[in-house]
Amino acid sequence: MKNSNVAQGLSWPLAEVISGKWDQHYELDKNAPLYFKLLDNSKIIKKIQHNLKSDEELLHLYKYQLNFTHELEKLNVWVKSEGNIIKMNVLDIYASFLKFMKDKSFEDQLFNSNEVSFIGALGPFKHMALVDCLNENVLNKYLFTQIISNKLPTRRLRIYTSGDIKIEHGNDYGKKDIIQIKQITDSGILFSTHNDLLLNSLDKSDLVKFFIDTRLMKDFLENNFCLAKNRKDDFFLTDDDLRYFFIDQTNIVKSLSYQSSKTNEIFLFCRYQHMLESDVPSVFYELIQKVGEYFKSLT
Repeated sequence: MKNSNVAQGLSWPLAEVISGKWDQHYELDKNAPLYFKLLDNSKIIKKIQHNLKSDEELLHLYKYQLNFTHELEKLNVWVKSEGNIIKMNVLDIYASFLKFMKDKSFEDQLFNSNEVSFIGALGPFKHMALVDCLNENVLNKYLFTQIISNKLPTRRLRIYTSGDIKIEHGNDYGKKDIIQIKQITDSGILFSTHNDLLLNSLDKSDLVKFFIDTRLMKDFLENNFCLAKNRKDDFFLTDDDLRYFFIDQTNIVKSLSYQSSKTNEIFLFCRYQHMLESDVPSVFYELIQKVGEYFKSLT
């Protein structure tokens, strides 16, 4: 029984699911840096769950794609802890991270440095955090299985994006930095930086200016998710000193990526309600609303 034969006649989200493409990014338009994933929309997830429950053949094909979890179970890890050596498998680490996402348990075990061996109980051991054993693509696939099985709640809609933007901060906005835009949600925008010194500087600022050009986004929305030219590299970046929003630095939610020990990545989240003197909230929220309408056509 081949997936390609069964996939004929299915909606493309279902065809992707039974093919194991759970961490795929889908472009809204080839010329814009705006993407989505299937697991980030509750309507699509509920439709997929319904189809898997009502069609045994689809369910069988979906379960075949779960073989990657069996492979994770075969990968053993030995951890020294308080004079003892604990044997676990890599799937245990993914399950522990899931528990951490739910209620912040296992934080010390996951993020503190441990003596770890992938060879055996006699070592050799190396110092590392267990969270560093996680692969981002595999983690997203694992999270997808947990959402489908209702072990995690469905996610609110988010749009993935990329691109540089400029910020100004400090006394009289004398400090300038380039950071990256990462996600657009119905409540705000997620940015990131790999400059760990930026946090100290932001904490000493009163207000921060985020410079974002909304003109291409407006064109994109007015033309039914289409742009005539490739503008992925400069979709948001602007030198126009009037295209920005203010935000009190205390309203910027700052957090570390779970991979920060390797990537040094820091997240900055700004809620629309805290953005001052800008059309960014209305334009970006309109994007989320229209993408939500598009998703309804897929269900």
